[in-house]
Amino acid sequence: MQINRKLIISVIVLIAVAIATAFFLCNISFKCLDYLSVAEKYSKKYEVDIYLVLATIEVESGGDNLALSRAGAVGLMQLMPDTARWVAEREGIDFCEDKLYDSEFNVMLGVAYLSYLSQKFEGTYVWCAYNAGEGVVLEWLNRGGDIEYAETRAYVQKIGKVMKDLKDITYLY
Repeated sequence: MQINRKLIISVIVLIAVAIATAFFLCNISFKCLDYLSVAEKYSKKYEVDIYLVLATIEVESGGDNLALSRAGAVGLMQLMPDTARWVAEREGIDFCEDKLYDSEFNVMLGVAYLSYLSQKFEGTYVWCAYNAGEGVVLEWLNRGGDIEYAETRAYVQKIGKVMKDLKDITYLY
Protein backbone atom coordinates (compact mmCIF):
# COMPACT_ATOMS: atom_id res chain seq x y z
CA MET A 1 0.00 0.00 0.00
CA GLN A 2 2.90 2.34 0.82
CA ILE A 3 4.43 1.84 -2.66
CA ASN A 4 1.19 2.75 -4.38
CA ARG A 5 0.90 5.97 -2.37
CA LYS A 6 4.48 6.97 -3.30
CA LEU A 7 3.83 6.08 -6.91
CA ILE A 8 0.65 8.15 -7.00
CA ILE A 9 2.40 11.14 -5.41
CA SER A 10 5.28 10.81 -7.88
CA VAL A 11 2.90 10.71 -10.83
CA ILE A 12 1.03 13.76 -9.53
CA VAL A 13 4.29 15.68 -9.10
CA LEU A 14 5.43 14.73 -12.62
CA ILE A 15 2.11 15.83 -14.09
CA ALA A 16 2.29 19.13 -12.20
CA VAL A 17 5.83 19.77 -13.46
CA ALA A 18 4.81 18.91 -17.02
CA ILE A 19 1.82 21.26 -16.86
CA ALA A 20 3.92 24.07 -15.38
CA THR A 21 6.60 23.58 -18.05
CA ALA A 22 4.04 23.53 -20.86
CA PHE A 23 2.37 26.64 -19.45
CA PHE A 24 5.71 28.43 -19.25
CA LEU A 25 6.79 27.47 -22.77
CA CYS A 26 3.43 28.37 -24.28
CA ASN A 27 3.40 31.75 -22.58
CA ILE A 28 6.83 32.91 -23.68
CA SER A 29 6.13 35.78 -26.00
CA PHE A 30 8.81 37.10 -28.29
CA LYS A 31 7.93 40.13 -30.41
CA CYS A 32 10.99 39.40 -32.54
CA LEU A 33 9.07 36.49 -34.07
CA ASP A 34 6.81 39.06 -35.74
CA TYR A 35 9.85 39.78 -37.93
CA LEU A 36 10.83 36.17 -38.59
CA SER A 37 10.58 36.35 -42.39
CA VAL A 38 12.78 39.44 -42.72
CA ALA A 39 15.22 38.12 -40.10
CA GLU A 40 15.43 34.81 -41.94
CA LYS A 41 15.93 36.52 -45.31
CA TYR A 42 18.92 38.54 -44.14
CA SER A 43 20.39 35.92 -41.82
CA LYS A 44 20.67 33.64 -44.86
CA LYS A 45 22.00 36.41 -47.12
CA TYR A 46 24.69 37.48 -44.66
CA GLU A 47 25.27 34.03 -43.13
CA VAL A 48 24.43 35.07 -39.58
CA ASP A 49 22.74 32.74 -37.08
CA ILE A 50 18.98 33.34 -37.26
CA TYR A 51 18.70 32.95 -33.49
CA LEU A 52 21.31 35.69 -32.99
CA VAL A 53 19.38 38.00 -35.31
CA LEU A 54 16.09 37.35 -33.51
CA ALA A 55 17.69 37.67 -30.08
CA THR A 56 19.28 40.97 -31.10
CA ILE A 57 15.89 42.32 -32.19
CA GLU A 58 14.29 41.12 -28.95
CA VAL A 59 16.97 42.45 -26.61
CA GLU A 60 17.68 45.69 -28.45
CA SER A 61 14.15 46.93 -29.12
CA GLY A 62 11.70 44.39 -27.75
CA GLY A 63 10.44 44.08 -31.31
CA ASP A 64 9.47 47.76 -31.53
CA ASN A 65 10.41 49.05 -34.97
CA LEU A 66 9.89 52.63 -33.74
CA ALA A 67 12.29 52.27 -30.80
CA LEU A 68 14.67 55.18 -30.18
CA SER A 69 17.22 54.99 -27.39
CA ARG A 70 18.49 57.87 -25.28
CA ALA A 71 21.81 57.50 -27.12
CA GLY A 72 20.06 57.85 -30.50
CA ALA A 73 20.00 54.19 -31.60
CA VAL A 74 17.09 53.55 -33.94
CA GLY A 75 14.67 50.79 -34.85
CA LEU A 76 14.45 47.06 -34.32
CA MET A 77 18.19 46.46 -34.13
CA GLN A 78 18.94 49.79 -32.45
CA LEU A 79 21.45 51.04 -34.98
CA MET A 80 23.29 54.26 -34.42
CA PRO A 81 22.75 56.40 -37.54
CA ASP A 82 26.50 56.80 -38.20
CA THR A 83 27.05 53.04 -37.93
CA ALA A 84 24.05 52.37 -40.18
CA ARG A 85 25.36 54.87 -42.73
CA TRP A 86 28.79 53.20 -42.67
CA VAL A 87 27.28 49.73 -43.13
CA ALA A 88 25.08 50.96 -45.98
CA GLU A 89 28.06 52.50 -47.76
CA ARG A 90 30.10 49.32 -47.22
CA GLU A 91 27.26 47.25 -48.70
CA GLY A 92 26.54 49.66 -51.57
CA ILE A 93 23.05 50.46 -50.25
CA ASP A 94 21.45 53.89 -50.59
CA PHE A 95 21.11 55.34 -47.11
CA CYS A 96 18.38 57.54 -45.70
CA GLU A 97 18.27 57.99 -41.94
CA ASP A 98 14.45 58.07 -41.94
CA LYS A 99 14.47 54.54 -43.38
CA LEU A 100 16.01 53.22 -40.14
CA TYR A 101 12.46 52.93 -38.78
CA ASP A 102 11.57 50.65 -41.68
CA SER A 103 11.76 47.10 -40.32
CA GLU A 104 13.31 45.50 -43.37
CA PHE A 105 15.89 48.23 -43.94
CA ASN A 106 16.87 48.23 -40.26
CA VAL A 107 17.21 44.44 -40.05
CA MET A 108 19.14 44.31 -43.33
CA LEU A 109 21.71 46.81 -42.05
CA GLY A 110 21.80 45.28 -38.57
CA VAL A 111 22.44 41.79 -39.91
CA ALA A 112 25.05 43.11 -42.35
CA TYR A 113 26.76 44.72 -39.35
CA LEU A 114 26.61 41.48 -37.35
CA SER A 115 28.16 39.71 -40.35
CA TYR A 116 30.97 42.26 -40.48
CA LEU A 117 31.58 41.88 -36.73
CA SER A 118 31.55 38.09 -37.11
CA GLN A 119 34.46 38.39 -39.52
CA LYS A 120 36.46 40.36 -36.94
CA PHE A 121 35.53 38.58 -33.70
CA GLU A 122 34.62 35.14 -32.45
CA GLY A 123 31.78 33.93 -30.26
CA THR A 124 30.29 36.30 -27.75
CA TYR A 125 32.80 39.00 -28.67
CA VAL A 126 30.60 39.61 -31.72
CA TRP A 127 27.75 40.43 -29.33
CA CYS A 128 30.09 42.55 -27.20
CA ALA A 129 31.15 44.56 -30.24
CA TYR A 130 27.54 45.08 -31.29
CA ASN A 131 26.83 46.48 -27.83
CA ALA A 132 30.02 48.30 -26.84
CA GLY A 133 31.71 48.94 -30.18
CA GLU A 134 34.45 47.13 -31.99
CA GLY A 135 37.21 49.49 -30.81
CA VAL A 136 36.34 48.83 -27.18
CA VAL A 137 36.33 45.06 -27.73
CA LEU A 138 39.72 45.21 -29.47
CA GLU A 139 41.08 47.00 -26.38
CA TRP A 140 39.59 44.32 -24.11
CA LEU A 141 41.14 41.57 -26.21
CA ASN A 142 44.52 43.29 -26.05
CA ARG A 143 44.21 43.34 -22.25
CA GLY A 144 43.27 39.68 -21.91
CA GLY A 145 39.69 39.49 -23.13
CA ASP A 146 37.70 40.34 -20.00
CA ILE A 147 34.41 42.06 -20.75
CA GLU A 148 35.01 45.22 -18.76
CA TYR A 149 31.56 46.85 -18.96
CA ALA A 150 28.86 45.54 -16.63
CA GLU A 151 26.24 46.60 -19.19
CA THR A 152 27.92 44.52 -21.88
CA ARG A 153 28.27 41.50 -19.59
CA ALA A 154 24.52 41.76 -18.88
CA TYR A 155 23.82 42.20 -22.60
CA VAL A 156 25.76 39.03 -23.45
CA GLN A 157 23.78 37.12 -20.83
CA LYS A 158 20.46 38.45 -22.20
CA ILE A 159 21.36 37.59 -25.80
CA GLY A 160 22.44 34.10 -24.77
CA LYS A 161 19.28 33.51 -22.73
CA VAL A 162 16.95 34.72 -25.48
CA MET A 163 18.76 32.59 -28.05
CA LYS A 164 18.39 29.54 -25.80
CA ASP A 165 14.71 30.27 -25.12
CA LEU A 166 14.02 30.75 -28.83
CA LYS A 167 15.72 27.44 -29.61
CA ASP A 168 13.65 25.77 -26.90
CA ILE A 169 10.32 26.91 -28.35
CA THR A 170 11.01 26.86 -32.08
CA TYR A 171 13.09 25.04 -34.65
CA LEU A 172 14.10 27.21 -37.57
CA TYR A 173 17.07 25.43 -39.22
